[in-house]
Amino acid sequence: MSEVSAIVVTLNEADQIRGCLESLQWCDEIVVVDSFSDDGTVEIAQEYTDEIYTHEKTGYVEPIREYAIEKTSNEWILNIDADEIIPPALAERLQHIVEEDEADNVHSPRKNYMFGRWMKSGGWWPGYRQVMFKKGSVRISDKIHRGLEPIDGAEELYIKPDESLAVVHFNYTDIHDFVSRTNRYTSIESEQREFSYLTAIINPVKEFLYIFIKKSGYRMGSRGVVLALLMLFYKLLVSLKAWERERWGGEQIYEQVYNEVRREELQKWDEQRR
Repeated sequence: MSEVSAIVVTLNEADQIRGCLESLQWCDEIVVVDSFSDDGTVEIAQEYTDEIYTHEKTGYVEPIREYAIEKTSNEWILNIDADEIIPPALAERLQHIVEEDEADNVHSPRKNYMFGRWMKSGGWWPGYRQVMFKKGSVRISDKIHRGLEPIDGAEELYIKPDESLAVVHFNYTDIHDFVSRTNRYTSIESEQREFSYLTAIINPVKEFLYIFIKKSGYRMGSRGVVLALLMLFYKLLVSLKAWERERWGGEQIYEQVYNEVRREELQKWDEQRR
């Protein structure tokens, strides 16, 4: 029987890593790669596995995930985030897939919890994500939020959209959490995008309409409105940061200009004081 290695990438996940690792006890190997957490994440992980490695911070998970895969010793890889849980029914289904060798890449539905509620509308359900795969059947993109890309010829399997067979994902806890992560993610994503005025106008509006209208986000009431507006803001911020980088050179130019203006104003203040 083939064995399964689970990989988990962490950075200050002490509040939720225990639930994740508890749900992986059926796996034959658990590999944790941590980016120098300082909140006790590693100490908790040590209760569940001896295979804990460190990796420099990259701002997003894709480069670290590739490193984690390299540290595994089994053919099958279970890919899970620290804020996710594999429920018992899904674990049983995944084990059966491995035993019967049903596919190369396995996609499961995902229950996304945001602002204290399961987001059943707005395009978030079934929200398929690639949860398990065989080594050599995927390539890892170096782009943020691109995830794992199946290679040509790899056999794909999508588990039916049943709540009991869905990865449980504790996404944004509140708006503060969303804005905090958005600032980080959009900075990275903007480095991988080119700015255009058309995209800056169309993409945010398109995202809002997709979530709120096409994917029935309105069914979630006020939460649907808030989520659609926040995702509009996300898309807009990516474009604005790309514009800032291309037109002004980013933070270094701003810092240079700021220091020059500051020196001029201090000189004026000093002259007036005299």
